[in-house]
Amino acid sequence: MFENKNMKKVVLWLTVVVLVCFGIGFLIFSITGGYKRNYGGFNSGSLITSKDSKEYSVNDEKTAAIQGINEITVEASNADINIIPEKRNDVKAHLYGNITATFETKLYLNSSGSTMEISTDKQRIGSFSVFGSSLKLDIFVPESYNNNLKVNTSSGKINVINKMNLKDVSFNLTSGNVTLKDLTCENLTAKCSSGTINGENIITKSSDVDITSGTINLTSFKGNLNGGTTSGKIFIDYSYFDNNVDLKATSGNIELRLPDYAQFKLQSKATSGRVSCKFPITVDNSEKRNELNGVVGNGKNSVNVNTTSGNVTISKR
Repeated sequence: MFENKNMKKVVLWLTVVVLVCFGIGFLIFSITGGYKRNYGGFNSGSLITSKDSKEYSVNDEKTAAIQGINEITVEASNADINIIPEKRNDVKAHLYGNITATFETKLYLNSSGSTMEISTDKQRIGSFSVFGSSLKLDIFVPESYNNNLKVNTSSGKINVINKMNLKDVSFNLTSGNVTLKDLTCENLTAKCSSGTINGENIITKSSDVDITSGTINLTSFKGNLNGGTTSGKIFIDYSYFDNNVDLKATSGNIELRLPDYAQFKLQSKATSGRVSCKFPITVDNSEKRNELNGVVGNGKNSVNVNTTSGNVTISKR
């Protein structure tokens, strides 16, 4: 009995000592600003706080000739990107706004062979932090430019809202929104981890649109389409339909709206939800609450729509 009491006292005192040591260590860590290392003048320590940041005002322009360029690539972080066609013979990039960060943002414009690259902070290495940004990157291109366009950003918006006619177009962003309007292209790829993908009056031969968490909303769309979301809604509205469609959602509703003359072979399933089709359909098997397979008209086109948790609706315009 006596030994147990002594053992409890020892454990209690050891616990107190450990807590005091942690408290002293945390106090020292907070006062000194944490452990930091410096490589080549860059702050790449394991702890970066807002105390290390500064507000920068940016207003930078670059121009370059467009002759011989078959692809424009944009790599930018923490900035809203606007692609603007206008009557001009060259490409102009304008980066402007304010950013609170541990580094000053720079604008680069380089051409190599048939590729033009517009970027911010491409040459930066190490670990850095951004605590607030209102940066915008406006890219003015000739109205006559009709080749490839690739845009990548980690956080921000991508806007292409003026009429453009291009070949291969791709948009890739981690967090933010993609807004497209009056865009005609051969192949369209749009991928987003978190945000929304909105499109109006889009014409493509083929398209691949994916979002991890968020919404896909395409109206007055034309072209073959593969689309998917892990968590979110999908709404696709076709102004003209003679295409193949494949839509998937893990958690969320899917609505596909087609012209009333559309003809297609339908395969659809909502594992936990309902399937609804407003077209007269010849059912391949017995109609189920959460599954519908059949043919509308001559079944020329293929329509596959599936969701794990949510509802599927095939509606008329």
